[in-house]
Amino acid sequence: MDPPAEKIPLVILAGSAKQGETVADEHSHRLYGPKGLKIRLAGRPLIDVIIERFRQNGAFGPIFIAGPANRYGESRGAATVIDTDADFGRNIRAALDSVVARLSPGATMFTTCDVIPDPAELERLVADYRAHTPLDFWFPLIRVPDDPSELGASAEKRQYLVVPDGAAEAVKILPSHLVMVDPRALRLTLIFKSFQLAYRSRTRPVFTRFLYITSGVLWFLIRRDVSNLFRLRPPFLTPIVMFNAALMSHRVGTGSITQRQLETHLHQIFGNEPHRRLYRNRTGRVPALEGLSLARDIDTEEEAEEMAVEIAR
Repeated sequence: MDPPAEKIPLVILAGSAKQGETVADEHSHRLYGPKGLKIRLAGRPLIDVIIERFRQNGAFGPIFIAGPANRYGESRGAATVIDTDADFGRNIRAALDSVVARLSPGATMFTTCDVIPDPAELERLVADYRAHTPLDFWFPLIRVPDDPSELGASAEKRQYLVVPDGAAEAVKILPSHLVMVDPRALRLTLIFKSFQLAYRSRTRPVFTRFLYITSGVLWFLIRRDVSNLFRLRPPFLTPIVMFNAALMSHRVGTGSITQRQLETHLHQIFGNEPHRRLYRNRTGRVPALEGLSLARDIDTEEEAEEMAVEIAR
């Protein structure tokens, strides 16, 4: 009999947005404030429903909420609160620093406080993750259903084209809101800054996002390479990151990128070079899977109302 699989620490990012969420449909009513508490489903705060869904799966533990303690308390049911209420990138940093301090460094899963995973879909995603560990990162993409009505109020979310591994043609995908990172394997400061900028610009066109994100991280890269020169190390970080980011953006924008190319570009951009030399067979995984509930984040009042009806059924 195989030993039981080790549980995966999970962080639910639940900061209180200072501004309304940026949404593609300008006619929608944007949500403000801490959605995990503000949105109620069947009389319960959204955050409690999310915690329950992940606990029921059984793969996750311990569970943390990265959000303001003056709103969530020191704990909430089975979840421990990590007190943070800054921008998206700094919330991720605070959460990961806290998890690493409490536990031994290793794989940590992140999700957000505005997605409610369907049990069967979450099980499918966890199975994919388990089948391919160990990984430096894991970021599933979600296939867009053939019937657009299945997206409901989320139909205006920006979609992308990716050619899955083993397929000949690209499929429409949405980014999931479940990602694993191994802090030992990645350039964490670059990730924190990139996630902050990517979250702010997530509804913009691909090329506009590329310019916004790369301009925001460029000075960080240059400073790091100057520091490397003083340490007698080659200043390769800026050209490697910028080349891979530009090529990835072009391929995503033209709908020609393959799953393997996406994984390679992300690994070149965010992979920690000493860790890559030590574990040459390790990489990241970005599969295209079925799991619409992990892509339908609640950005608008219309999406919240629709989700309330679905939960009440």
